[in-house]
Amino acid sequence: MSFKEVNIKEEEMEMITCKHCGEKFIHPDDETNPYKMEGRGFNYYSSRKGGNYIQCPHCMKDSRGEQIINLTPHPIHIVDADGLELRQFASAGAARLEVFSNPAGDIDGIPCTINEFGEVSGLPEFSPGTYYIVSQMIKSAYPERKDLLVPAGVVRNSDGQIVGCRSLGR
Repeated sequence: MSFKEVNIKEEEMEMITCKHCGEKFIHPDDETNPYKMEGRGFNYYSSRKGGNYIQCPHCMKDSRGEQIINLTPHPIHIVDADGLELRQFASAGAARLEVFSNPAGDIDGIPCTINEFGEVSGLPEFSPGTYYIVSQMIKSAYPERKDLLVPAGVVRNSDGQIVGCRSLGR
């Protein structure tokens, strides 16, 4: 959607210029924000250490220069103690760990296997200020990578289905 389509002039809006990519975007709290009017606001969140951070919709870095990219095949919902969503991270692709299952006999007629892990695909190289949400298996395969995060403190609904997590584990 362009600004012209909603008949709002750019100079009437509170614009922010991203210090990382240089792109301009509308402040999430600006009442003239056409995305806010459609209920598609940008990520705008508070830190427990104080201060508000705004995520650029172009480069996805926040005002501190950090970004979190979800490399699981499903969205990740961070929820508070009351179950209210604090942040959501849409899937940006999936990092996959190659697994080989080798026969290991049987127990009471049930076949058993031993899994061996191969290469990971879809995992970018380390980049300062960028963190990746991955599966616990991938994180365990790369213990030296401090940029890998996993969902932690899983929250389930009354049917036992996962609805979110309380934090991201390092």
